[in-house]
Amino acid sequence: MANTGALTLAVGPLARLDVPSLLLSLDRYPYGCAEQTSSRALPLLYLNEVASMIGVGSDDKLNETVTKAIASTLAKQTSTGGFGLWGPFDGGDLWLDAYVTDFLIRAKAEGYAVPEEAMSMALDNLANQVSYATDFDNGGEAIAYALHDLARAGRAAIGDLRYYLEARLDAFASPLAKAQLGAALALYGDSTRSETAFLAAVEDLRKAEQPNRYRSDYGSLLRDTAGVLTLAAEFKPAGVDIGALTGQLAKLRDRARYTSTQEDSWTLLAAAAVGRDSADGSIPVNGEALTGPVYRRFDQEALEAAPVEITNNGDTDTEAKVTVTAIPQTPPPVSSNGFIITREYFLPDGTSVDPQAAPIAQNERLVVLLTVKPQHLGSGQYVIADPLPAGFEIENPDLSAGEGVSDFARLTVDAPTHVESCTDQFVAAFRYYSDTAAFKTAYMVRAVSPGSFTLPGATVEDMYRPEFRGNTAAGRIEVTQAGQ
Repeated sequence: MANTGALTLAVGPLARLDVPSLLLSLDRYPYGCAEQTSSRALPLLYLNEVASMIGVGSDDKLNETVTKAIASTLAKQTSTGGFGLWGPFDGGDLWLDAYVTDFLIRAKAEGYAVPEEAMSMALDNLANQVSYATDFDNGGEAIAYALHDLARAGRAAIGDLRYYLEARLDAFASPLAKAQLGAALALYGDSTRSETAFLAAVEDLRKAEQPNRYRSDYGSLLRDTAGVLTLAAEFKPAGVDIGALTGQLAKLRDRARYTSTQEDSWTLLAAAAVGRDSADGSIPVNGEALTGPVYRRFDQEALEAAPVEITNNGDTDTEAKVTVTAIPQTPPPVSSNGFIITREYFLPDGTSVDPQAAPIAQNERLVVLLTVKPQHLGSGQYVIADPLPAGFEIENPDLSAGEGVSDFARLTVDAPTHVESCTDQFVAAFRYYSDTAAFKTAYMVRAVSPGSFTLPGATVEDMYRPEFRGNTAAGRIEVTQAGQ
């Protein structure tokens, strides 16, 4: 049930990808405050294009947002030209280096200013790692992505591309890697070998996914399908059925209750690539003749007032998809799927308190302790997000230092990979390479505004296995005015 709602109608081949829901998904991640993370920067380049396709307008400030995303990305560049996920001190991941370099190459191609020195360092890093790479029997995802980027920049060696196609094609462990090799060959005009790589990628997409397999390339079958579709739509290799791939991606997204940033980012790229070639049709909605991909949004009031009538005036079948969005009337209950998360509150001296059981005085400080128990490793990259009640603000996100927290040191907390103190939430990221029984993080808040406020639930999510998640219960708190 919901107290407000809207219905989006999509008609035509692009309707399969349910772009309106995709745009909402891209905006939901708690992985950063003002800055864009590496995973979210790439789809920004095509956001306006896709938004215009579906008739929902565009963000006039998007150019500024992309410019800031480029600056934020370059702030994470290491001295060797690579990139860290959260900063320049946690680099060393070739696949991530290639992903970020792909963003920079595409941004430059779209007309954005990318410093030549930074771009040159990024490409030098990829070229050096490819040069020193050893052969593999099952892997190579990062090598394929690096070759793809080098080819886009005109810096790949055609001999390397042909070697990996002829000697290592079957050893690449993901469909996306094979498609990236195919794209690199297409960029160098080798259409025959490119087609071979793309057909191998499409064939790999038919294999059953291993749900518990650890993937160092942040991927999944859904992400790989979106990536292969993106590159196939861009380079149009012979023998690859774009329509069939689009339908395959749509089915995977329909079955996925939750999606990762990688899955959503590559789906947006796929929508942009497919949308450029979508054939016009004639689909009147409520008597109004519309052409091309048709998207219309109807508020709940409009739907209650009159039905929506769709007519297909063409001589071939078309597709339609209806998406319903709404705001829940009640907050989500406690849930646990792969994680158990608990939230506790303490006074700075260590005394346990329950802010829902008794009012909190204005200017009172509380320590928030979040404890997470993963039930399996998953991707090993976890994000905790704890939304703040409107009457609270974060005073100290780092309890390893600061006045008034020394008595709390007896409660051991773990060092996160990354912490952000936002105006509306606390965010902490953790990275594990093997199973861990539990991990904890804590921060200090101050009650600043008198009133009665909703206390949202805290959440934890596996960044690249988003079906693994958990959340605490929501509630309400009361903050009383100082002196009362």
